[in-house]
Amino acid sequence: MEFQPQIHEQKTDKSENDLETISRLEEQFAHPERVRLGDEEVNLYDIAPPKLKFEIPTVFAPGFSATPIVHEPNIVGIAKDGRRVIAVDSPQGLEKPTVSEEDSIGHAEVELAKLSSIMEALKERGIEKTDGVAHSEGGVYLILAAWLNSDKFRNIVLVEPGGMIGKDNVFRLVKGMANELVDQFKGESQRTDLDRQPKKLQSPMLPLRAIGADLRRSWGSVKAIAESDIIEMLRDLKERGIHISIIHGVDDKVFPMDRVQKELGPDAITGFYSVRGGHNEVFLRPEQYTGAISAALDALDAKSKKEEAARNATAV
Repeated sequence: MEFQPQIHEQKTDKSENDLETISRLEEQFAHPERVRLGDEEVNLYDIAPPKLKFEIPTVFAPGFSATPIVHEPNIVGIAKDGRRVIAVDSPQGLEKPTVSEEDSIGHAEVELAKLSSIMEALKERGIEKTDGVAHSEGGVYLILAAWLNSDKFRNIVLVEPGGMIGKDNVFRLVKGMANELVDQFKGESQRTDLDRQPKKLQSPMLPLRAIGADLRRSWGSVKAIAESDIIEMLRDLKERGIHISIIHGVDDKVFPMDRVQKELGPDAITGFYSVRGGHNEVFLRPEQYTGAISAALDALDAKSKKEEAARNATAV
């Protein structure tokens, strides 16, 4: 069943107050905390705006071999809109996953390692309930984290998520990644606007450096992504009351939109937002994508509160 997308456009004009808030949040981002998660020490980003609009925080799960640094504008932008955002600098996950032997059965070790970093971060911060945002492979391990710990999650927004195109293989996936990267560098080299600052241009290179730092685990991630199919988990999570929306670029070559729409239906997700661009636009055009993420989170928040009010009214 095809789920009809909503076309999303977002204005990006900023007021002086916005610019001041962003500056403060960027200062927070520049000084992550060094914390111990499991047996490892990692950088943990806990970014909070001057005034919270939402009580429940949001955990951000980067994609394949990415770090929070790649997504700084996204994380800062979500925080600017009134949310506390948590992110962990652990691109390959924890060396020793903290998942029980029973829960680990049937799941790729690399994804268990990555979801462990998320769950340990929430534990370290004392967070009992969270919303989530994930990009690419982050969608695979964040959904798995929610499926194994559904009491800890409320709403989730997935951006260009993996595990949703049906039967796949490593060679098709690697080819899609390569084609996306070629388009990405070609597009960036032709840009002349103010976004082409050195800080922004380093983003495409950071995942490549992370891959080079651990080729074995990176290849394990590629294989796990190709073999992942999380749609049944989405259906199960929706039945448990966790709402999930997807934001997907029409030109995504890694996970083509037509294949995603073919596999998904309203029985698995709450919302689907169609946006312009390819797989990595979330950090190449962060203002536009972050606006879409915040809008999707707002819509899910309103839905959750409406359902809660209805339950409370029934209970009375």
